[in-house]
Amino acid sequence: MTCSEDKRTTWKEIMDTGRRYGLEYPFNVGYWYPDGNITTNRYYHWFCAIFFMWLPAVLIDCLLFIFGQRRFMIRVQKKIHNGLEVLQFFTTRNWDFKSTNFARLYWQLLKPEEKLIFNMHMQEIDNEKYMLTSILGAKQFICKEPLSTIPRNKKILWVLYLLDRFCKFYFLYWILKLIAGKLGILERLQ
Repeated sequence: MTCSEDKRTTWKEIMDTGRRYGLEYPFNVGYWYPDGNITTNRYYHWFCAIFFMWLPAVLIDCLLFIFGQRRFMIRVQKKIHNGLEVLQFFTTRNWDFKSTNFARLYWQLLKPEEKLIFNMHMQEIDNEKYMLTSILGAKQFICKEPLSTIPRNKKILWVLYLLDRFCKFYFLYWILKLIAGKLGILERLQ
């Protein structure tokens, strides 16, 4: 199964559309605000992974340990890391599949009545509608979440957004303060 050559889709388009609909129709599951990005820079990726994924996972697991709760964040982070490693080979390369047989089947071999039954004309498929249907289908049929939970999930997502921004701002504040202290900028300002 390949996409028609005349209807190409990039990972960025898929991620942007998925993110938009994921925020509009949030799932019940989620421990943090979904705020990832795609980069081709390995160093930036590792910076983000260490400071925004691994470090928070370690801190949360430490807090869970202190309060006598079951630790799970590092284990979850390992699964995410392993999944990203597997996907990286496929997502960082350009894949060019030819679909000439597919096009020939549709345009030359199918009868007009078969074309109505088996719509294979990729230009008629609405990517936005397809992505929305996929997300709502995953929500209802895979995660077994009724659509009635969307308003509640949006409130939870808003709280997670505020918490995410606060933690990132606080982290950035301490990093800048540390750098300013090492460079002696704070002493010069006083």
